[in-house]
Amino acid sequence: MLTAPGRVGYYYFFLYAEYYMGVIALVALSITIMVGLVSTDRLVLSIRQRVMLQSTHRTTGLIAVSALVIHVWSKVVEHHIGIIDAFIPFMASYNRLLIGFGTISGWIMILVMWTGIARARFIGQDRPWLWRSIHAISYLMWPIALMHGLAAGRPAKTWVNVSYILCILLVLIGLAVRLSVSLNRRKDFSSTMGTSGSAGMRPAGSM
Repeated sequence: MLTAPGRVGYYYFFLYAEYYMGVIALVALSITIMVGLVSTDRLVLSIRQRVMLQSTHRTTGLIAVSALVIHVWSKVVEHHIGIIDAFIPFMASYNRLLIGFGTISGWIMILVMWTGIARARFIGQDRPWLWRSIHAISYLMWPIALMHGLAAGRPAKTWVNVSYILCILLVLIGLAVRLSVSLNRRKDFSSTMGTSGSAGMRPAGSM
């Protein structure tokens, strides 16, 4: 159905999809989580910076899910996994545990992306806590996806391992920033409450 140049283009695209789309999905997912961790800061970031980071968060999340779909498609076409393995975890004929981790993390990625799209519905129904709870699952899903990427397929090349190490560092930096901001916010709140309480107390015998 394709011309000769079309077949050549499809061949190289398929090779690229088979070898690299899984890496792109994991790297984009890691960036999404890292940006998501720091994009809610209100003490350091301005409104414009938060909006820019949240846009980046959504964009990299979309890239991650798109790369995931192509990654799964290429593996099914190559018969590395069956169609059922793309939907039901721990059914693969080989490497069942690690491929199952990939299936679970893929479904969670799609669920979290859906909650991001439908965020207004959760907030409009006075259930932001439900949105935050579902969205927070991504923090548990990320190490599962990382284990899948490192060990489920063929031995990774050096540059792939380096990219995964960088992903870990990015997420740890984002987590450190988030924890630092949260601790500072609590200290500021405690000091404010302490000052207010002291101001409200009067010495004995004063009018």
